[in-house]
This record gives sequence, structure tokens and C-alpha cells, in this order.
Amino acid sequence: MSSVDGIGVRTSRVQVEKWDDDALGWVKRRSGLLAPEARDFHRLRVRPYEVIEQGPGNQLLDTTGGAGASSIISRLITTNQVWDQTHCGIAVGDSATGDAATQTDLQAATNKWYEDNDASFPALSGTQVLQAKSSFGASDGNFAWNEWIFFAVVVGTTVITPAASLNANWRAINRKAPAALGTKSSGVWTLTIDLTFT
Repeated sequence: MSSVDGIGVRTSRVQVEKWDDDALGWVKRRSGLLAPEARDFHRLRVRPYEVIEQGPGNQLLDTTGGAGASSIISRLITTNQVWDQTHCGIAVGDSATGDAATQTDLQAATNKWYEDNDASFPALSGTQVLQAKSSFGASDGNFAWNEWIFFAVVVGTTVITPAASLNANWRAINRKAPAALGTKSSGVWTLTIDLTFT
């Protein structure tokens, strides 16, 4: 459990589902979608070739925006911007540098990628668990997944679009490293994170 300014957060589950190019091509043809997400593979009953699950462990970052987690929450309230599909997401990078509260972003120098959430995510489970899910397409995030962050828009209401760097209006909420989730070279990988706030 990590806590900052009286806010506690822990990761109760991390899951990566991996589909290769053959599965991606088949789902594209059957669905007519250019960028299918995890739910599209599941709807067509296409199983991932590998699923990795990890248990608790992450670091809440206390300097995101310079004033701690409570400042982030207050900004969200002030702007009336909820953590919906296009205003929060998951990013991955290849740095295995251990997580620390003073970090403000992924620690990777160049190999990093930021994705918005899949449709219908993030989702609440009960009153304390937030489940985020992001699918990384065939050309996105092709490197070793050694770290991840959950991030959100906390300045303004600009929507998140996939990118290779952290936008000035986004803030990393927490980080996990080393994560050792595998090395992506193609296909679609989906990262699901369950965060419990107390």
C-alpha cells in the first residue's frame, strides 16, 4: 500500500492478454474493425496466446503536478472532469528502474507509449476499486514492458490520444517497476489494472 496526503492506493491485480498478428488479422476480417480491442477478441471467442497476471504492488506518485495526490483529486473536482475512457489511460515503458514516490512519469528514455482506455473503461467495482484497461495495437508499445503507469487529464478537459510522451495536461498517478510483462513486437496486447483506493 502506498499513501500520499492521506490517500492510499494499491494494485490488487495486473493482467496482460496477448494476441498475435494472425489473431489480429482474423478479428479484423470478421469484425470489420481497424483497431479491435480486447472485448472484440473476447466477443469472437479468440483466446490470447498468453495471459500474465501479477498481484499487488505499485507506487503512488506524490509529485505529480508538484503538490501531491490530494491536489490531483481537487483539480479533477474543480474541472468537473471525471476519469472516463478518453480522460485517463495506461502507459508502458522499457525502464526497469524501481518505482519511487518522487517520480513523475515513466522512466524509459525513448521506448514508451501512452494509450487511452478501451470502451467502457475505466469501470468501478464496488466503491473503492477502479479497473482500467488499455489495448495496444500492432504498431504501439513494441518493446520490453518493464514498467507501467496509470495517468489522467488533470489540467483542462482535453481528451487523451495515443502518444509517445506525457502531455503537459496529463499527470501520472502511480507507477509499477520492474514489471517484467514480456516483450511486445506486434499483435495486440491489453493491460488491465485494478486499483484500490482507501
